[in-house]
Amino acid sequence: MLLIVCNLEYLTSHSQLIQCSLYFQLSELKPDGFRRDLVLMRRENFTYLGIEEGSQTCLVLAWSKETNQTGHMLTVRALQRLLGSKQVPDYRIAPDPSRNFGFILCPDEDKAERLRGHYVRVGDEKIFFDIVSSVGYMPYLDDVNQHPRVSKMI
Repeated sequence: MLLIVCNLEYLTSHSQLIQCSLYFQLSELKPDGFRRDLVLMRRENFTYLGIEEGSQTCLVLAWSKETNQTGHMLTVRALQRLLGSKQVPDYRIAPDPSRNFGFILCPDEDKAERLRGHYVRVGDEKIFFDIVSSVGYMPYLDDVNQHPRVSKMI
């Protein structure tokens, strides 16, 4: 359990200064909470993020139930709200608009953990953040943004 103490001072209606402390108990995140074991990704997202198929430690999935805007900009704006605009360039972002996903490659494992379990409201949208433990290639025929296969380069 985490214990948060807030010390407050306020004036009563009779201009009397009162000091008090509020105690909040927060439970820590469960190890498997807000975690996706295996996420299938489009091929270009692997390229954008510079990652390989398999286990991941710094990858976060930003997702929304419904979206009318581009996933990339929603993800950027959500990161800006959580981290501040000066920190956003340290993160790589790859959108998957067909599933309302944004993949975020964090600079290190600690920064990925800090995003886990949060959500940010951007306009009418709620953007949620989950850690991704492992990624795999989406089946070729299910990949909505297919490119012709390269069979031989000269």
